[in-house]
Amino acid sequence: KPFHRPQDHSWCAELRTHWKAIRKELRASTDESLWCAGAYASSNEAYGKDWKILPVLTEDKWQDEARFKITTQVLKSLPGVKPFEAFFARMPPRTEILPHSDNLSYVLTSHLALELEEGKCSITVGNETKHWKEGEMIMLDTTFIHSTKNESSKPRYVLVFRFWHPQLTEEERRAIHVSHAILAAAKSGK
Repeated sequence: KPFHRPQDHSWCAELRTHWKAIRKELRASTDESLWCAGAYASSNEAYGKDWKILPVLTEDKWQDEARFKITTQVLKSLPGVKPFEAFFARMPPRTEILPHSDNLSYVLTSHLALELEEGKCSITVGNETKHWKEGEMIMLDTTFIHSTKNESSKPRYVLVFRFWHPQLTEEERRAIHVSHAILAAAKSGK
């Protein structure tokens, strides 16, 4: 299904209780040099060239734990969820991310809205559209075609938290993890 219900995952309520502290850490990280195009920069160029991320957990490593102490601690402590990737995502004003699929059927994605103009920032997954609200979560399956819009006059910031699909076994997660490592090593020539 395109959207999942955050209330069906108890850890979502815990994450939401920390949204203001997480937003405060984000606001302290305004240095433009910290933001990057993300893991799939070439794809991003095609469907959302102005969309940038600030890594928290990428490539199996917690990034800059000193800068994101609260965010990292909260994500590490969430019960009943296996983190896959986490980052802050910034979408400039009056921009859109064109329809695309992430082709990752083994993860689900949650967005914790941190700063935006409510009613002007939306995400469409499949044929359904939802609007972000500060402090609230949206959970989706990014294998479905999805797109976003920021029709406001200010940037939209969300914490993207991708987690292993709850129906995967530990063995399946390990196998996917190993295949990722092999592909990354082959790509880097190691």
